[in-house]
Amino acid sequence: MSYSRKVSANERLYLAAERHFNHPILQLIVEGIGQVSEEKLRIAVAAASITHPGSRVRLNSKNWTDDGPLPSIIFTNSCPDFKKDFDRSIRLHGQLDTRQVAEVECFTDGERSILVFRCLHAVMDAQGLAIWARAVFSFLRQEQPEPALSTLTDWDFASQLAPSAKSESPIRPTSVGYQGKSCTDNAFSFRRVTVSGIHPGLIARIAVAMRDYFNDPSAVFMLPVDLRPLLQENRTTGNLTLPLFAQSAPQETWEMFYQGLLTAFEEKRYLGIGRIDRLQNVVPSPLLSFALNRLHKQQMKKGRYYANSLISNIGRMKKEDFSASNFKAKSVCFVPIAIPIASTAFIITEHGRQTEICISVASEFEERLDDLIGCLLRETGLRESPEETAAVLGLPLKPMDTPDINERIEAISREFPNRIAMIEGERKLNYLEMMDTRNRLAGILRKRCGDGEIRVAILMNRSIEAVVTILASLKAVAAFLPVDPAYPPERISILLEDSQATLVIFNERDQLPELPAGAISIQELLKDKDDFQNVPSSGPDSLAYLLYTSGTTGRPKGVCITRKNLSNYINWAEFTYLPVNRTHTVPLFTSLSFDLTITSIFTPLVSGGVLKIYPETKAILALRQVLADPDLSVIKMTPSHMQILLSIPEGPASRWLSLVVGGESLLRSTCQAVIEKIGTQLRIFNEYGPTETTVGITGHIFDTQEEDTVAIGGPGAGMTIYILRSDLSPCDP
Repeated sequence: MSYSRKVSANERLYLAAERHFNHPILQLIVEGIGQVSEEKLRIAVAAASITHPGSRVRLNSKNWTDDGPLPSIIFTNSCPDFKKDFDRSIRLHGQLDTRQVAEVECFTDGERSILVFRCLHAVMDAQGLAIWARAVFSFLRQEQPEPALSTLTDWDFASQLAPSAKSESPIRPTSVGYQGKSCTDNAFSFRRVTVSGIHPGLIARIAVAMRDYFNDPSAVFMLPVDLRPLLQENRTTGNLTLPLFAQSAPQETWEMFYQGLLTAFEEKRYLGIGRIDRLQNVVPSPLLSFALNRLHKQQMKKGRYYANSLISNIGRMKKEDFSASNFKAKSVCFVPIAIPIASTAFIITEHGRQTEICISVASEFEERLDDLIGCLLRETGLRESPEETAAVLGLPLKPMDTPDINERIEAISREFPNRIAMIEGERKLNYLEMMDTRNRLAGILRKRCGDGEIRVAILMNRSIEAVVTILASLKAVAAFLPVDPAYPPERISILLEDSQATLVIFNERDQLPELPAGAISIQELLKDKDDFQNVPSSGPDSLAYLLYTSGTTGRPKGVCITRKNLSNYINWAEFTYLPVNRTHTVPLFTSLSFDLTITSIFTPLVSGGVLKIYPETKAILALRQVLADPDLSVIKMTPSHMQILLSIPEGPASRWLSLVVGGESLLRSTCQAVIEKIGTQLRIFNEYGPTETTVGITGHIFDTQEEDTVAIGGPGAGMTIYILRSDLSPCDP
């Protein structure tokens, strides 16, 4: 069956650009160890052109049809340096056009090889190029890839879902202070920066750094958004990307900018068909090309670009997807396209324990490129990866200068008052109801306990009441101490005595057989009709909570955590573990007395998500309920829970995206088995941190090429890890 699809409005724009500039060409670079057979590569590329016909289309009037030539294959017996000489190396290719839309070049020098996949941007977007490249490697491994035969385009999807929802952006071109030059093949310079670790919110970090570097307080940024996660049938190599334009505000921190991006993604502001989009789709190609040229000349005349920067985060590339029997991928990155609408472009790709940032700058900034990159690294807190292994496992990101956790939850509640915040069985509480109850209880706590330091012991099983009491304690500037009712009475007595608890609150629904002297139920407290609101202001060093160690080596030891540390950790956890573009439902099924639950409770509530509470006390029954839940997307558990999970024959009823694991050593075999059970879309994060350091201080995304024990990763926000000598002095970096 022949393949044919329409040329979309954005693709018409790319084609029109060729009349005055070069065809925008996407490049995916795969560097690795080993050899790829020329014969096998030709067979694999030919096979992939059948399952992925977008790699061999040609322009036929207003359509792309699959009667074009196979992608060309080039073998070169030398390897350019795609790290140190990136700018020159990426120009070593011929000119693709509408008659030859794709090619693969294989560089080899004996022990190593580099495969570069190239295509016209008018035919594929970056994710589409990656889908085709994965298919080629699948055939090299003698595996059958899932075909990509969908003819859906970005225009089709946007017009179906939100035909008139999009506003025109950006509001104005961005001044960069220099007059630009024509976008010929040599008018942009390119650089590649490889940094250690995976860094949440990197788009926002780069945007704010570039705003400050160019001294433009209201800079506009163009952010491509992949539509595939919104689709059930998303197997296409074609362009399924729409731009989101985001404008920064003066003095806006990257965290504030990132929060605005999350809201924009949540509201899908990139969707819809605007006036300019409609013109792109109907204006004759010569006129469209003329308009582009006029826009470019106007930019050059005024020294202002359409956008300050184009920033695209391709996401995580699994190196095993780009490996074959005799070739093991070591790195994967994408090259920015040279188009005259932004002064700078950044393409972010994650693989293993590293992040690739490929940069293009307009030629007038070439002499300032090193300075620009230095500013970027300095302002974002990133560190270039050294060639050798460093003793210091990673430099800290800057501490997150974010609001107190109370302020973040309150802001979400004001924005989405009617959205469901918590679910427990048939009981539901929206954000407005949750905050009303929290505020009442916080006032009652202060009224009962007076001024000064308050420590509230929460003697409850997992429940809506327990979480509301935790939130009320934070609002009342009281430190909360979760105490598991299942503990032996003597341990409960030790914790209450040692913590000097001001108040002990229990839940009548738990029907506890024995209660400490002076304990009062939350139901009794809430009978107080006095609307007492005299709640003091909190400081960053005020205590947020107390937790006790297991006491296996003696008497349990209390750990005091400040609000500043709690807020910093939760913001880092949210940015790291919660994928953007959707609202997440997170389960709470572990004891409140373990700091593992801190992540589960707060990450959904600071991001407008749903906290789903499972009161079931037996782990295997709770995990069965978690697996059967159709709404969950982000889960936290221990490796022991993972083993229980694997013993349950049923698979998940929902599409799990992130699994955060902590508390015990994590094995590669366990991770692989869980991914086989849950699905390859799952990202497993190994989080490490003693209770004393606020839940977790390092994070690492599992890679199937790990050794036996999964690495604990690099430091989180505002944290540093040092390797010490025997005399406890830090090793040199």
